[in-house]
Amino acid sequence: MRLDRAARHSRHSRHLRHLRHLRCLLGANRSLVSELVQRLAGTGLQPEQVLAVAQRRGLPPGSVVDLVVPIGSSRDVAVVRLRGAAAAHARAAPSPATVEPLPHGVRRAPPERATDFDLTQVPLEKIVEAVTGAESNAYPVSDPTDERPADPLFATWFNTFEALGTREVTMAEMCGLIVSEGRWPFTARGLRDAASFRLYYRPDTHLQHAHDLHKFTVGFRGPIGDNGWSRTVGNGGEFGLFARATDPSNGLAVEQWSNEDAIHAYWGKYIARLATARTYDSRFDPGPRTSLVKWLCTHSREQLVITLSLEQSGGLFADPNLHATLRPIIDALLNSAPGSAQRIEAAHAYKKFADDRQLPYQRVSVSGATAEVQMLQTIGRYLVDNKIDTDNPTHTLDVVAVYRLYRRLLESGQLATRATVETWLVAWGVPHQP
Repeated sequence: MRLDRAARHSRHSRHLRHLRHLRCLLGANRSLVSELVQRLAGTGLQPEQVLAVAQRRGLPPGSVVDLVVPIGSSRDVAVVRLRGAAAAHARAAPSPATVEPLPHGVRRAPPERATDFDLTQVPLEKIVEAVTGAESNAYPVSDPTDERPADPLFATWFNTFEALGTREVTMAEMCGLIVSEGRWPFTARGLRDAASFRLYYRPDTHLQHAHDLHKFTVGFRGPIGDNGWSRTVGNGGEFGLFARATDPSNGLAVEQWSNEDAIHAYWGKYIARLATARTYDSRFDPGPRTSLVKWLCTHSREQLVITLSLEQSGGLFADPNLHATLRPIIDALLNSAPGSAQRIEAAHAYKKFADDRQLPYQRVSVSGATAEVQMLQTIGRYLVDNKIDTDNPTHTLDVVAVYRLYRRLLESGQLATRATVETWLVAWGVPHQP
């Protein structure tokens, strides 16, 4: 009986945290939260997905709910209407005519590479925009409104190269961007700032491994909170399927990236291994993170800088969309005395921020996972077809050509579909959402 009460209390606490998170997203509008939850009942869609649609399309959340999720809709009806509303919004502001196919929401492709292009001559603020922009995919990286699941990933990638002023970069230039971000320090003033960024580029270097391409395809960011590795697929970053399946230590060979059967076999074994071992990185385990609160409350500023630098090295601060919320918390931690009320409040705010970030990782997004699978298949095919060697500093990758290949493979039925990915998840017993 006592255990039952404890379980009910735990579920109730999670429900309250979930509602608080929704109210925060909706500006504390309780009536809209209630309406949103009601209208989504039985559709299999999550409130955060609808809010993400509203944010990405520039529409008020309430209008999205009213337009596309009528009470009692089935999931299929809701998804169709979500896509219809997104398409209607896009038609209201059409993109200029172009000879190249473009990802949804992108108005122009990055420019052709100039014959005299020189990465060292690109303004540092534009390079900062490029390396941080690569981490700005939504959570999850795709949703049911995207007719082409990988379009949002390509949109982020197009914007990254647009900032550099070229659609084509060499392996040496890609390596320089990755190394530069890796050396970009967490400063004693708080989160990284543009003034402390430096470019580390040598034209005779190359990517350490083809795996490093995930910086540009899905990002390097890491989730905050208990990640549950098998459930972060679809959210991109260091713990998404693209990054794990290309891991040089135990991933797939480049020649297998485009093979749907190989991806299915790898992902299935990965989930089974995690389910058996329950192995988690300690940075994301709720126990150590609770202990971290005590550490943050009591230790010196210098020790905090070291600890928070380690948090940064795990990709926890990479997503620029989180910085507006994180910066005042980090500033309060670093500018308060150990044991002070301000320090204690800031430490608990950091823990709450981590807890709130766990919400998107409780279920696998079918759309997000499909986007990662399709991106993996497309990149693998591009590298093989064009005989690109990531160990050769002079070999180049053209993001417009990669996207053109994606559209061709998708339209010819050569890429995994949402239906296929959902079938895998059902067979493995993995909790999921559209």
